[in-house]
Amino acid sequence: MDGVNTGPSERVALLIDLERCTGCKSCEAACKTEHRLGPGEYRNKVVWASALEEAGLAFLTLTCQHCERPACLRACPVNPKAIAKDPVTGVVRVDESRCTGCGECVIACPYSAMGYDAKGHHAVKCDLCSERRAEGSTTTACASVCPTQAIRFGKRDELLADAKQSGRLPRDNDHFLLGPATIYLERTTPRNEATPTAITPARAHPGESRRPSFMDGLAAQTAVQAQKPSFPYGETREDTAPDRVVPGGCNICFNCCTVKFHFKNNKLIKITGNEDDPLLKGRVCPKSQLTLQMYHSEHRLLYPQKRVGARGEGKFERISWDQALDEIADKLKVIRDQYGAEALAMFIGTRTGILDYRATTKMFAQLFGTPNKDGTDPFCASGKNVAFEITLGSIGSGNSYTENDLGSAELYVYIGDNQAETRPVYFGMINDWRIKNGAKMVAVDPRLTATASKADRWLPIRPGTDIPVLMGMLWHIFENGWEDKEYLKARVYGMDKVKEECLTKWTPEKVTEVTGVPEAEVYKAAEMMAKNKPASAQMPLILMERVWLMSV
Repeated sequence: MDGVNTGPSERVALLIDLERCTGCKSCEAACKTEHRLGPGEYRNKVVWASALEEAGLAFLTLTCQHCERPACLRACPVNPKAIAKDPVTGVVRVDESRCTGCGECVIACPYSAMGYDAKGHHAVKCDLCSERRAEGSTTTACASVCPTQAIRFGKRDELLADAKQSGRLPRDNDHFLLGPATIYLERTTPRNEATPTAITPARAHPGESRRPSFMDGLAAQTAVQAQKPSFPYGETREDTAPDRVVPGGCNICFNCCTVKFHFKNNKLIKITGNEDDPLLKGRVCPKSQLTLQMYHSEHRLLYPQKRVGARGEGKFERISWDQALDEIADKLKVIRDQYGAEALAMFIGTRTGILDYRATTKMFAQLFGTPNKDGTDPFCASGKNVAFEITLGSIGSGNSYTENDLGSAELYVYIGDNQAETRPVYFGMINDWRIKNGAKMVAVDPRLTATASKADRWLPIRPGTDIPVLMGMLWHIFENGWEDKEYLKARVYGMDKVKEECLTKWTPEKVTEVTGVPEAEVYKAAEMMAKNKPASAQMPLILMERVWLMSV
């Protein structure tokens, strides 16, 4: 049993906020790791759904509803039953030792919340992390990592009270008269009056898919098993109980979110968010959690290899680190002696450990004598650095993801930046502030992305027309006198030339012709940008650089 009977208020549940969910699947990753689930096995699943007639994109977390009258329990033919419901907490659990794998519960569940372990021949379902909570945790694995705070765990009555206090409406999901405990909060953001079809008829292709496909069932198990996944699938909870937890950071992207690395006998067995981080509070995206597969991949190189056959044959032999470094150094010396130091060019990625563009690589280039080093960093950061230097007087920035900085904005603008998928933890904070503060959001993107799904206005431009649509917005801002004249006079150089080009070349008719976005939509977005202050704009930094270069 999950507790002591003290009344109906002890019933626990998940609250899933449809306005906050971006479909990132971090909850899926956490659940798989927590319960050592195998290929094709799920205790929860995030489904992407959309329709051309709706200017929006929906994400639905399918999980056990822990019904008052569980259909799965009634369908179970085993005696005594393999499914039981805790009379206090309302948690419905599967006793895998009793389950015969008949599949009747899977068929009976109208919420598609039951899974099946084809290898162990038993049903699989969410039990609200009963084992985890028995060990002292106060929340479920999915709720602990959710980057957008779309999932909360607690007493059902308290969750409903909090939702009512914040003015949110629960969605009626009791279509089968089963008394589900899980709470879904309705969306709040109004969509564009125009539908995607009406906005861009030229881009609407018959049969065009607007949601990614996902595998399911036995076919998924067969496919994933063939790939030899390296998660601790099927291991017991005791086998995966860590004997050492080390705080650190994820280096998958430049956000470097704080995580905890869980070790067992010096083997990495799990990656979780760091709940001690005062900013992120344990939130982490699925990419961080799934790097566990990268660390243990059978294809990961653990030592240097030297090609011994012809190029393309794939023949290599293992060599020592000393030999590898010596041979590379000797060849570099030959290049410098014969062709000069500038014959060497280096390109560095975003995240390469200590081989960072600003650190070790820069020092090596200086010592070698070559100025030819480049990478993703200058392409991304050049425009930003110029903007910081002009407005703040220095290059670089502190953390702007605070309530007093980005959290105080009344408008968020995303141009060609799908932050909900590329940086879900930080977008989660933005989306949370948007909801709490009633802020607006505009998204400019050819695709109906997860980010665009949260926007009040989505401008589905033709690919490559970012600058024209921005000029179109500026036309309306200049035409209506909405620009901040004092700021432009004090801080901006060359805006007169931009204004002249904008008003003469980028008329509303021209912008609609080039971008495919109706004039009314461009006007409304421009008005929102002009009248909601302070505002925050997110765009690819290379685009930022293009905008800056065009304005000087």
